[in-house]
Amino acid sequence: DSNLAKIRIIEQYKTNKCQKEDCKYQKPKASSQQDNLLLYDCFDYHSKGDQRRPVFVKLSKKASNVPLAYSQNVALEILLGQQPNESTQKHCINGYEYLYHPLNYKTVECQLA
Repeated sequence: DSNLAKIRIIEQYKTNKCQKEDCKYQKPKASSQQDNLLLYDCFDYHSKGDQRRPVFVKLSKKASNVPLAYSQNVALEILLGQQPNESTQKHCINGYEYLYHPLNYKTVECQLA
């Protein structure tokens, strides 16, 4: 079902460390070089640069709503290139968190096509 696939992407994309030995991104590279690569073609993360935090907060089964761990907005400190602080953690801290946040995912049509 396509809705289940979308939920899986929103929930798990880039939230687990890649364990594939044959993954092309597992080869050692200079970290600054790897951080600049677009790593979209692997479902899991390889460095802090492409890691997402889980967006859904786990609650008891009695809870009726599912709170989000952070907002759909990019943290101002990240946009300004400043050092992250405690407030930063309440917002998206990289592009993957922004693009795959449930309130942002597939909400704007790509203008490049």
